[in-house]
Amino acid sequence: MLRIISYIQFSLLLFLSFNARGAGRDSTAEYHQQKILIIPYEPRMHISDADMDISEFSDRTPQQVRAIFRMGISEKLNASLSSTYQTHSLLQDLRPEAIEDMDRIYASIDYSFDTSFAILHPRPESGSTGSWNEKKARKKELEQRTLNGKVIFTNVKILDPRLLSSLQSKYGADIFVFMTQAEIKTNAKDCMDFQSGIYQRDIMIHYAVFDYTGKQLYGDVASIKFPSNSNDIGDIMAQNFPALSEKIKTNIAQK
Repeated sequence: MLRIISYIQFSLLLFLSFNARGAGRDSTAEYHQQKILIIPYEPRMHISDADMDISEFSDRTPQQVRAIFRMGISEKLNASLSSTYQTHSLLQDLRPEAIEDMDRIYASIDYSFDTSFAILHPRPESGSTGSWNEKKARKKELEQRTLNGKVIFTNVKILDPRLLSSLQSKYGADIFVFMTQAEIKTNAKDCMDFQSGIYQRDIMIHYAVFDYTGKQLYGDVASIKFPSNSNDIGDIMAQNFPALSEKIKTNIAQK
């Protein structure tokens, strides 16, 4: 009798353990959470007409402003993506080998202007009902982006065919997000306060998304506006970088 009771207890424990591991999905396959490797833009790809204003107000040199912006957007994008994906940010990885990998990446890529994937490959709007026409959607997206000047983005061309596969082996990444360029542009035509000389500025982050096989999944420029009298570097990042990161994350999730 004692042997029978022990057998029943063992069977029950085995059943509970199996269900805890396999509940809610196919028990024949383990769930795989995609991992993203975040590659920061090269320092030379920071283009801005506002650095002097920001550096003077923030009591930083222009070089420090550029470095802080580069680290700040990498941190915010990593924080945004890490809520859904596994992530690894090369700029936040302080090991010498990560620095060497960034140097290798920059030596293995080139840049070009390309049409936004949002125009070439439009998607139905969330919550939309009824029929959807891709040709009409492409035309509508092109018209909207022509008005705001966001038709093209700085894309990346991978020159070394072994680059992504070697990075995939090293970091276990499924997806690679290249931030290719950062821009801060003052729009003199968009005057918010003529007497005070306050204009609209755009912060733009160009980015390209690839899988580990080298297939490009997406490419675009995320942008947000802020006033030219906002020159505190901490406030600029706090007010704008989370929104920019969420825009990038949304398009990665919809790839």
